[in-house]
Amino acid sequence: MKEVFLYLYITFLGAIIGSFLNVVAYRVPREESIVTPPSHCPHCQKRLQMLDLIPVLSWLLLKGRCRYCQNPIFWQYPLVEAVTAGVWVLVYWRYGWSGETLVGLLFVSFLIPLTVIDWHEWILPDRLTYPLIITTLLMRIWIREEPFWWSLAGAALGAGILWFWLGSAPISLARKGWGSATSS
Repeated sequence: MKEVFLYLYITFLGAIIGSFLNVVAYRVPREESIVTPPSHCPHCQKRLQMLDLIPVLSWLLLKGRCRYCQNPIFWQYPLVEAVTAGVWVLVYWRYGWSGETLVGLLFVSFLIPLTVIDWHEWILPDRLTYPLIITTLLMRIWIREEPFWWSLAGAALGAGILWFWLGSAPISLARKGWGSATSS
């Protein structure tokens, strides 16, 4: 029974973090603060109250609409909250209560907003990728399952594939490579 409550707690905590990750995914590409101003409706700018911020549940109870202006609330918000909750449960299920769990939760908490930002903006902001690189290196130091040279070989292989792919993209697409901010 204690285990059930622990999983429910992790699910709820993951959903709360997912709500914050929505803020990160929305504000980081716009170079806005992730702390201030408090959460608000993007249409009417009305500050959201505590009842409006309950992950997934608020969206369902409000039928996907702002309490104040009745404009639709993007379905991405409850989806990110639910996915984050589910991934947090999976990380805990895989690693139990350990240092690996904390590192894994931090790792996926960077990947989720990066995925959302990439989906919408086609960018991966340095403000998130650099801390993710540091987190990955710390995870590699902390979790030593394979010899270190395997990590180096994997990094070299990944960099080589990326280098080849980016180098061949202009040829295969018969136009500018992907990710060019100035391409039209």
